Formats: sequence, C-alpha cells, structure tokens
Amino acid sequence: MKKVKLDQVNAAIKKHLQGKNLKIAIITNDAEGVKKILMDNAPTPITYPNAKPEQTILDEDKIIEAYPLNINKEKLKIVKTDELF
Repeated sequence: MKKVKLDQVNAAIKKHLQGKNLKIAIITNDAEGVKKILMDNAPTPITYPNAKPEQTILDEDKIIEAYPLNINKEKLKIVKTDELF
C-alpha cells in the first residue's frame, strides 16, 4: 500500500465504484421516516460525538449532507425483519 499513489487510487475509484447499481441496506426503527427523507432528498446533517475544530471538515459536511441521492422510488422497499430471518 505504501507504493500506491493518489492518482492510482482515484483512477481505481472512478473505474470500480459508481452509484448506478449500488445497493444499500439500512436497519432502523423508523423505516417510513428514513424512506421519506430519502425520497425527498432531504438534507441529512452529519453529527459528531465530539466537536470538530477543522472548518474544512464542517464545510465539506454541508456539501455532503445536501448531496442528491436520486433514489429510484420503484426499487426502494421496506422489508420487516421477521420476513428476513
């Protein structure tokens, strides 16, 4: 890993990671609430257990919290745990 350069890592990310067929499982007590947030593309502010002194991190957080996910509403589904296990 010490020999890997930043441009090589970025090239691998661009080649192999993309959101077109990304699948995510979320476990929550409030499935309908999470679904509404996702469908509305509502901002999801990042919280930390301790204060972060670097303003850069907080500025980046503002960008990330409002990044549109553009989730396909037909493919989003809620599955109860008793249906899985």
